[in-house]
Amino acid sequence: MHSLADGVEAAAVREQARRVAVRCQTNYRDVYRALMQRGYRVHWTDLRMTLYDAPEPAGQGIVMSNWEI
Repeated sequence: MHSLADGVEAAAVREQARRVAVRCQTNYRDVYRALMQRGYRVHWTDLRMTLYDAPEPAGQGIVMSNWEI
């Protein structure tokens, strides 16, 4: 996660972007915590729902979804 964030932040500086937004559900506690430690802050909150009999599989790495422009 850190190397991805480093790259995104470096690209934002090169492009003179005014901000970087990262969508991260709190279900991914380690990534969420790392973003908070890097100085990111919560801009909006989402409610993510799952069915009790169809839980999401536990995974590793970074999940990229809901790409927005």
